Amino acid sequence: MERLMYLEQTNLQTHDQGNHAHRGSPFDCSRAEAGEVEAQFNLGGAYLKGEGVPQNNVEAIRWWRKAAEQGHAKAQYALGYAYNNGHGVPQNYREAVQWFTKAAEQGNAGAQFALGIAYFDGQDVKRDFTEAYIWFSLAKVGLDQMAAAAEASQTASELIGALLNEMAAAAEASQTASELIGALLNEMTPAQIQKAQDLALERFNRIETRKAQNR
Repeated sequence: MERLMYLEQTNLQTHDQGNHAHRGSPFDCSRAEAGEVEAQFNLGGAYLKGEGVPQNNVEAIRWWRKAAEQGHAKAQYALGYAYNNGHGVPQNYREAVQWFTKAAEQGNAGAQFALGIAYFDGQDVKRDFTEAYIWFSLAKVGLDQMAAAAEASQTASELIGALLNEMAAAAEASQTASELIGALLNEMTPAQIQKAQDLALERFNRIETRKAQNR
């Protein structure tokens, strides 16, 4: 999945992987040890960046895995990205796709984008333009929302640099998703396109229902 290097260039792979250094404090370590899923996710991010704890990719993976196994979508995406790129674990595309799928089904836009690429390229999954179309379409919705949210929040001066980077990354990834959807449309029959559009809407509604139930 070489195309996923695009996510590294846009910073989407580390966006939200535990963004606050102070969360790597001993207090949050005890919360993570006690099984608090958000604390586990944030501690993984702290280990990745070496903020408040020594930098250690293996420890980052260990804590993300604990959070991911409890259903934390961002941790699942982080774990998928780690397997895709061999960060702290042996590179394993099949394992990456499994974690991306878990996160994507919870509405994680980065994971949806990654799955679109996986099905578009047919690496460690059967090449499937319908599935690629579905995941790119869903990712574009989420990425557009991320860009809009970042734009709406940029009045907070202390966050403006990070928000502008996030907005640009999400907008660029959304544009890439649009371009790949266009490439797919050239390869698909009208019947295949209609089926993909219907399935994308059905999957979107299922994901939104699940998100509403988990609020």
